[in-house]
Amino acid sequence: MPQSPVPNCAQVVMQYKVGTNLAVNVMHFQQAPDFPFDDINLGALAERVENAWTTGIRTRQTPQTVLEKIVAIDLGNVPGVRAERGVGLPGTGLAAPSPNNVTTVMTLRTSVGGRSGRGRIYHVGIPNNHYIGDILNATDRAGLVTAYDALKTLAPSGASPEFQLVVVSRYANLAQRATGIKNRVTSITNDGIMDSQRRRLTGRGR
Repeated sequence: MPQSPVPNCAQVVMQYKVGTNLAVNVMHFQQAPDFPFDDINLGALAERVENAWTTGIRTRQTPQTVLEKIVAIDLGNVPGVRAERGVGLPGTGLAAPSPNNVTTVMTLRTSVGGRSGRGRIYHVGIPNNHYIGDILNATDRAGLVTAYDALKTLAPSGASPEFQLVVVSRYANLAQRATGIKNRVTSITNDGIMDSQRRRLTGRGR
């Protein structure tokens, strides 16, 4: 079965090069008011995500972590139109890099309970001075939450609207939905525990 469309929703893929490996963060956004995406607003969304990355997330990634590009894709139609924004900029954190699989999880919460109402983002390229053992430093934990919280609501700029971070669900009770649903993110948290994303290791997939 083809992938379920998600009306009035866009997917944003942040594609990184970490050393010689590829890593991606995938997020979803809606516009306010709720209406379909076109190539112009997709381009504006990619630009605004880059701005939020530059002022917050980038400072908490190592120079070995390079944000190569941001791709915004309309999910209202399958396949949907897309806009690609080249970036090619490294992180600006000064400490040595952690192994590629070392990460910490940013948890996305909505007003809806259950798996359909929550999501996660694995932080890419964390400096090794952000944690001791398997626990994030309190200051760095707070900084990460602030950096990712900036993605929750991207304020209007010029002719482009406000963009709002959402969690998308295409499955319910192991069955694919004919049409995906989205719920706006109300909070972003981190439990302070370091995690592992094994597939980011060389030879383990993307």
